[in-house]
Amino acid sequence: MLENIETSDYIFKILAVGNQSVGKTSITIRFATDKFSDDYKVTLGMNLSTKNVRINDKLIQMAVWDTAGQSSFEPLLPMYYRGALGAIIVYDITNRKSFEGVRRWFRDIKRFAEEIPVIIIGNKSDLLDQRMITYEEGKKLADEMQENWSYEVYFKESSAKEAIEVNESFLILATSILNTVITEDDDDEEEFDFDFDPPF
Repeated sequence: MLENIETSDYIFKILAVGNQSVGKTSITIRFATDKFSDDYKVTLGMNLSTKNVRINDKLIQMAVWDTAGQSSFEPLLPMYYRGALGAIIVYDITNRKSFEGVRRWFRDIKRFAEEIPVIIIGNKSDLLDQRMITYEEGKKLADEMQENWSYEVYFKESSAKEAIEVNESFLILATSILNTVITEDDDDEEEFDFDFDPPF
């Protein structure tokens, strides 16, 4: 159930980045509306999706900026990235090139948004017969990125089509951001963990 923006305790700007056609729009639309379509048009510039989630007693509006993966839109990245508090980097488990692009997206985030909590998502996990990147490879990359990153780097595999691990990924990221915000606001505040029922 969505709640009015005016009641939100926090508004988190979230980036959704990754190579073209990895499923960024599918993931964000699945999260925001619980719907899926095979006919999404290529994102030109940016799409914005919003949804309110509750973590314990905090109501958070997730504003997800789904950015274009084409190189022609790179000049717009500083504007899109500014003020982001978290990011999801999406690759396609059936596309090796999209996986290799994850490092580039990390560089862009650091350059334009500074270091923030990140979750790497290997999308299209329903296409097991077409898999080119193993779960272990994805997890290893996340661990490597964590070594040189100031905030948490998480890893999940998802299927936007089958609604697998999409909501959970956003909740993990939101909880990490919330803990960061609370820590910066008040060192005495108790941190939240992931032991709660997703409010979907």
